Amino acid sequence: KFSVLSKALIFMILFIFLITYVTICEIDPAGLTPELLKSLQETDSGTDQLMQLLKDNEDYLKESKPFYYYYLKAIKAIRLDLDYSTASSYLSVALEEAKSSAYPDEQLLILGSIVELSSFYGDISGLIDTGSAMVEIGRRHNRPDAIVQGAYGIAWGHYFIFDDQMVVEYLEIGAAKALEANDSLQIANFHFLLGTLQFSQKLLGDSIKNYNSALELLNSMDKSNYRVHSLITRSKGFLAVIDSSRGKPKEDVLERLDQLISDTINTAKYNKELLISLHGWKAEAYRNYRMIPEAIKSYEDCIELGKQIKHIQNGIDPLQHLRLQLADVYYENGDYQKSAKIYVEQSAVWNDYSAYKNSETSIAKVKGLAEQQMNERLELVNRLKSLDEEKILAQKKALSVSIILIVALIICILGISFEYARINSLKRTIYIQSITDELTQAYNRRKIMEVMGNELKESYVVALVDVDDFKLINDKHGHTVGDIVLAKIVETIKSILRDGDMVGRYGGEEFLVILKNTDIKVAKTIMEKIHKSVEELKWPQEGLRTTISTGMMRKCSLSSDELFQKVDQLLYEAKSSGKNCIAYKDCTS
Repeated sequence: KFSVLSKALIFMILFIFLITYVTICEIDPAGLTPELLKSLQETDSGTDQLMQLLKDNEDYLKESKPFYYYYLKAIKAIRLDLDYSTASSYLSVALEEAKSSAYPDEQLLILGSIVELSSFYGDISGLIDTGSAMVEIGRRHNRPDAIVQGAYGIAWGHYFIFDDQMVVEYLEIGAAKALEANDSLQIANFHFLLGTLQFSQKLLGDSIKNYNSALELLNSMDKSNYRVHSLITRSKGFLAVIDSSRGKPKEDVLERLDQLISDTINTAKYNKELLISLHGWKAEAYRNYRMIPEAIKSYEDCIELGKQIKHIQNGIDPLQHLRLQLADVYYENGDYQKSAKIYVEQSAVWNDYSAYKNSETSIAKVKGLAEQQMNERLELVNRLKSLDEEKILAQKKALSVSIILIVALIICILGISFEYARINSLKRTIYIQSITDELTQAYNRRKIMEVMGNELKESYVVALVDVDDFKLINDKHGHTVGDIVLAKIVETIKSILRDGDMVGRYGGEEFLVILKNTDIKVAKTIMEKIHKSVEELKWPQEGLRTTISTGMMRKCSLSSDELFQKVDQLLYEAKSSGKNCIAYKDCTS
């Protein structure tokens, strides 16, 4: 028999369970908020609910709540599809939707996701630019949480360019705001990030202290939370690697790493990046214990996991470090050909950097010498198999010394060249991003207008191109299709332009084309070819047809402003004449 108190207690438990069950099983798509999205995606079960919500309400969300639609599509692409390239595109569209909102929470949600994606790829520009945007929003709206996450993002951007002083400075800015807001999770994150910086600096004693400080704060938090679980796992993973480097009992260290891998599979099934890191740390521990075959297997598992992700095109290879580690352990295991193959393949990737070209000849000679001498020594060993054991051993020693010297030379040259190339490539990448329209990969408005203002000659022809009825395309087929249309039209224009000609996005669906050193007749021929090619584009959407209108004129003695006004007027005439045509003048004729 139950007492009145017991009955009341059971009733309360059942009531709480019922409310929780209803909350978990049913999410009102009309009541979505950034805070709810942020909360739900922090657990496996919450992520499952969000994916079910997207599946059940995709049409409604796309039509009525485009921000939430594109954000959920990005989460699905990252966690379920492992398609980071598509996720990046969806996040960009969602950010544009968020910018039209008066509420900062939507922008912060997207910017936070972009920071996380940029961290995985070591995207310095993405980390610093996006982190700065978060800090600015945080200061404008008095949001310490935004300042913390933004400052940490900026810090990590500087980490990848080895600017340790700036890393510490921005970590401390974030930590100060975290303390002000009494945000224990972000305070723990500060200790973790500082510990990771110290780990890279080989300050292992300080690193251990910070990882343990992070764990003290995290151990009282909800372990099912993705961020809590990730920070706990990463802190314990780094501590295990440090212990392996200090000769702690290998059975204990390897058992701890295996447990972390098992917990991640069971508790954070969608966190593929964490699983990749864990296998990498296990490989490093094996290597510290001189268990080379096991280290090779773990590095190979790590790289295979990374291959499951569809990576962002032209992004920095996040598995580069692991491949080089694998090359090292192949070498330690005596698999010299496999080791050399990875180094040569990686050097081929680095050869794409312009700064790397300066040392290309030297490296090519070293690589050729290494391959030639390695093959000669291996043939020699095969011929000596019939000789006595002592002579064979002597030849193997000679082979090892030769290979060590050659590989060391390769590594030194590659290291110096890559570091110089990486810094210069970073500068070039940031500059290109600053002058490029993200959607179409044409010049952005600032750059193309800079050319208009400073670089035009009298022999240049300027054309202003407008996509006909573009608003109808957006209204009928959606903004995503509209974005695809703009990108494809610019791709078509670029394929026809000559070397030296330029195209830039002036705004919306309008593009400026600059044709260098040409007369109006040749320019007209080029633009007619572009018009025809755009009109002939085939689209999977039913009823979708694309045409463009163009106003065009040679500069002659006109100022840039006068020329633009006349070209704009000619575009208006082309539109008024029924669209899909070219209105042009040669100077004032």
